[in-house]
Amino acid sequence: MTSPANTKNIDVVIKEQTLRSEIQHCRELVISIMRWGVTVLIGMETSLWFMRMHVTEHLAKLDNLQADETIPFVRWLFGTVFMLIVACVFYAITRYVGLKLRDYRRQLLDMKGESITGIEEVQGASSTLRFTIYGLYFIFPLIDLIIYPLIQATRWRITI
Repeated sequence: MTSPANTKNIDVVIKEQTLRSEIQHCRELVISIMRWGVTVLIGMETSLWFMRMHVTEHLAKLDNLQADETIPFVRWLFGTVFMLIVACVFYAITRYVGLKLRDYRRQLLDMKGESITGIEEVQGASSTLRFTIYGLYFIFPLIDLIIYPLIQATRWRITI
């Protein structure tokens, strides 16, 4: 028969193992989401570049654009807004998993006196690092928005 002290120790060990497992899974998930987010946004930027190039060519053939013009800003903005929406989706998913991770870490730190393994949990990411991680997604729509004035200023035409 197990004593109440042993039952408490077993419960603490199970809770600690579960929390550590959840923390590890959340960390892996955040990295995976970031990897996929960046990959998708780079792929979108590349696709948008070629789509805009073909639209520019098509409009020039229809004589809706001069030979040295690019597509109108409003049409350019459609792609940028779409990228911004995708970036917001990845931001929301990353933030949700990050909040779960911080909650699990807080629960583990609250067990400090009860911890069986004695493994000290290190301090989490700073606000600056969090901002950098979340801002990573929004760099791509920003770059896309900056490219248009650069093309206009240099009269650099998107060509094949």
